[in-house]
Amino acid sequence: MVRLTFTEAQLQARRRALTRFRLLEILGVLLALGAVASIMYLLPPEQVRRHSDLTSAFYAVLAILAMQSAVVTRVGFGLIIEPRSLLKRAAPLRHGWFITAATPVAVLCLLTPWIAAGEFDDRRGSSAWQLAFLLFLLLAAATISGPLQLVAVLLPVELLIRGLVRVATGRSRSERSDGAGQIRLAGFITYLVAMCLMIGGTATIATPQYRGSVWLVVLGLAGNEGVAHPWLLWIGRLMFYAFLVTILWALYSGHRRTRAKQREEREQ
Repeated sequence: MVRLTFTEAQLQARRRALTRFRLLEILGVLLALGAVASIMYLLPPEQVRRHSDLTSAFYAVLAILAMQSAVVTRVGFGLIIEPRSLLKRAAPLRHGWFITAATPVAVLCLLTPWIAAGEFDDRRGSSAWQLAFLLFLLLAAATISGPLQLVAVLLPVELLIRGLVRVATGRSRSERSDGAGQIRLAGFITYLVAMCLMIGGTATIATPQYRGSVWLVVLGLAGNEGVAHPWLLWIGRLMFYAFLVTILWALYSGHRRTRAKQREEREQ
């Protein structure tokens, strides 16, 4: 096992990096709590409030938790993988992300007035069970949806910005080529995310014999009965077919190149 040794200056730089990370966590928690409080206080008055208003607000709360988790994870991961970082092997894994992990509990405490008023009461089960279920949803948003947003939202945006900067400021052809590759990768990730959202968001087939058969829906074999927006589903299907054709063509082209290379080696 390799033990890392640091000079005094390196240890001070490491402590400053950890301090910045902890301050970022605190700032992220405060911003998340402020956004959640704003959303709940901006709800319509109870006399005219509909159930859909509360449902949309709660979805927004889950999205805020997921985005906070994604941003903090990206920054913490950046401290680890940064080549010049002193945290590469002695990373904040042993120091955090405790503050971020406690955010769902803080949000649940913030929602206490609405919970006590019965806003989240569906008239089923005990109050303890409802609190546990709400906490489970908040934790799931932070631990599962956060990494998903990191890959589906933050990653393509970061790749696009980095690619545009490298294309615009690159001094060599290889740097500009790397930037163009990052832009293409960002577009590919965005394409996959959009395809999944269009198919998954509209493929609600009501026909009993096809219910739950996602692939039949994607391939267009289950019909469009019960689909709220069939045209969106068809766009998703066309995107899926284009993606499938691209993958098959890439496999075919790779096979042809391999065969051609083997033929050239035999001729030599």
